[in-house]
This record gives sequence, C-alpha cells and structure tokens, in this order.
Amino acid sequence: MFLTVEADVLEAAAAAQGGVEETRAFDGASLRWSQSALDSLGRLDDPDERRGARLRIEKAARLATMPIITLEFAQLHLPEAQH
Repeated sequence: MFLTVEADVLEAAAAAQGGVEETRAFDGASLRWSQSALDSLGRLDDPDERRGARLRIEKAARLATMPIITLEFAQLHLPEAQH
C-alpha cells in the first residue's frame, strides 16, 4: 500500500514545524528538513547514533521521494522507533 502525500501539505506541515532548512547530504545532494525534524536528531546524545539516524532518515526520504523531511517522517526512522 502506498500513501500519496501532496507537496503543498508537506510544505504546510514543515512551516508549522518551525520552517524548512535546506541541508547537504553526504554525497552533496540537497535535502529539505523541517526544523522540528532536525531538532529531533539533536535529542540523540551519541554523535555516531545521531549520524546513523540522519543517514537512515535521508535514505528513506530519497527512496520515498519526499520533498521535505518532516518530524513525523523522521520519527519513524529514529533509533528508538527501531526497537
């Protein structure tokens, strides 16, 4: 089952989550994160865990062709969600 999400809905969600920040992935590709999604990474104390979580989230976003990584999307891929 696939869920279609409209880009304007994601834009509105990201705006409600503190706005959008454009970042560079490890390969130089540009990715857009909501501020709340980025903040959720900051709650991980271990830098290696934080880096791994960011890579997992970015990979999942690319595979899902997400134009913006929202808090809800990021939370699905954070380490505590993997247990």
